[in-house]
Amino acid sequence: MASFNSLAKILDENKLTGSNYLDWKMNVMLVLTATKVYWVFTTEDPELPGPDAAQADHDRKSKWLEDNEMEKCYILGSIFNVLQQQHIGMAVASDIMLNIKEMFGEQHCTIRLLAIRDLISTKMVEGTSIRDHMIKMMGYLNELDILGAIMDAETQIDIVLFSLCGSFKEFVMTCHMNKMTMSMTELMNQLQIAEDLQKSNKKSAFLAEGNVPSAPKPKGATSHICNILQGFRKIKRLTKGELTLQVGTEATVAVQAVGDYVLTFSGGYLILKDCLYGNSLIVEGTMSHGLYLINALENVSNVENIPSVDIPNLKREGRHWNASFLEEEFIQDASGNDRIALEEQPENPIERYQEVEQVPIKPIPTLRRSSREVRQPDRLVYLGKVNTEDTDPLNYKETMLDIDEGRWMDAMKSEMDSIYSNKVWTLVDPPEGIKPIGCKWIFKRKKAPDGKVETHKARLVANGYSQKAGIDYDETFSQVAMLKSITILLAISTHHDYEIWQMEVKTAFLNGNIQEDIYMIQPEGFEATTEGSQRVCKLKRSIYGLKQAFRSWNIRFDLTAKEFGFCQKVDEACVYKKVSGSAVTFLILCVDNIALIGNDVGMLSSTKL
Repeated sequence: MASFNSLAKILDENKLTGSNYLDWKMNVMLVLTATKVYWVFTTEDPELPGPDAAQADHDRKSKWLEDNEMEKCYILGSIFNVLQQQHIGMAVASDIMLNIKEMFGEQHCTIRLLAIRDLISTKMVEGTSIRDHMIKMMGYLNELDILGAIMDAETQIDIVLFSLCGSFKEFVMTCHMNKMTMSMTELMNQLQIAEDLQKSNKKSAFLAEGNVPSAPKPKGATSHICNILQGFRKIKRLTKGELTLQVGTEATVAVQAVGDYVLTFSGGYLILKDCLYGNSLIVEGTMSHGLYLINALENVSNVENIPSVDIPNLKREGRHWNASFLEEEFIQDASGNDRIALEEQPENPIERYQEVEQVPIKPIPTLRRSSREVRQPDRLVYLGKVNTEDTDPLNYKETMLDIDEGRWMDAMKSEMDSIYSNKVWTLVDPPEGIKPIGCKWIFKRKKAPDGKVETHKARLVANGYSQKAGIDYDETFSQVAMLKSITILLAISTHHDYEIWQMEVKTAFLNGNIQEDIYMIQPEGFEATTEGSQRVCKLKRSIYGLKQAFRSWNIRFDLTAKEFGFCQKVDEACVYKKVSGSAVTFLILCVDNIALIGNDVGMLSSTKL
């Protein structure tokens, strides 16, 4: 029984209002699955077994009818009264869900298109967490599944791979080349492993060791050279003339950029550190027995670290010294040759392009300031004494010094009487570890059209700016009547000569209930103490100034209006309608102002009272 109550509470707190159709449907499916009655949706109503049928058929029919009634109770209990009356006569729960889908589900075609657009256009930002990106993408896919846009598993995987950033390019290439098939969970685990490897910064590079003859070995070696940008993992642009090279033709060319180039093999990859990029860095060569041989040129510098793969865009200058390049052989069989040198790249390699031309910084000239004396303008000279008689007091102390002190006290007492009559708070001892929010009095003289003071208004307002989201309040949104709805109803009333009445709810926000525990200091001038200790107000209802005050009042008004027989319009949450025979009444709510439109004065009077 406790399980039933807890599940029913989920649906009661998330009733169908029209705009929340998707969330409501998901909650209904979860509750029906938890209560083990969801199978009725996927099973047709069994035929009524005959008198000679087996006992199992009778039991199956009885079980289906019992679970179908349970489903109807859950569904009807989670929708508002008007829909309950329309669907209570339906015998099958699946027909109720189908009818509700036709009423509210079709309007989500636009939402489905927007969700597809968001899914396709989502791209992972470089440096962000792959886990957060995957959860975001899976959320889009789940939303599309609920909206009816069903995609097969392979298409979902392809969309996720397409959304990855450039640092996962090798991973995506490996998945496509090997035609890997995996679930979304497996893909997320593999991507997290790849992300951890990228963060470790401990990738190895394979270097070739050559058999150098006894001739004097040249000092140093030239850098890796490439004439395309595709393949660089990271790159640094160089200014013109910052670094130059002399190629085999004895021509001097400028290096445009330097960075790390990634060569991808069938069984691994090779990282070329400090690879130089330039459009004119080209030397011809041929591939022979797995070696890249440079064509013989005159006056060509010696070079080492020649790659053993045929990559047309990667060119080298220099003589070939019978070097052996065994990276691929080492990848296939690590123990195949002892002359392979596997070197660990340092985390912060020393760059060879650290010498940068120092540009002299010009000193910033000091601004000249005027020496004239600055004086405030005398705007009130010769105006005489300023009349402050009608200036509204700013706080409680000023009201005690105001000429209308008695009237302000009456206004404050009237406000406190409303608070006491609505039982807005109870006085309690200050709880430990909780700082109560403050409050203040707001005073206003309300004037008639002729300019004379008509009433003195005092309002107690809580300092809602000190509330914390998720602790002192949750939702703050509240409906407001649309202007076009008011215009349409006024046009209808004019056409049919309906009565139009207007009224204002006094201290409207004090009628809303709050669920959170909120403590507030006592209002100034009305403090109550017990045995010398200052007590605080524990709010039971909303008060002006609270973040959730507007929403609490709107919810309380909605429940009260429905108790009086009014039906809320589906497309306009602040317009209510009540029909009794030939009499009809419309009610429009705009914050704390109410407009009544109808053709029966008696019904209007009973509603107003």
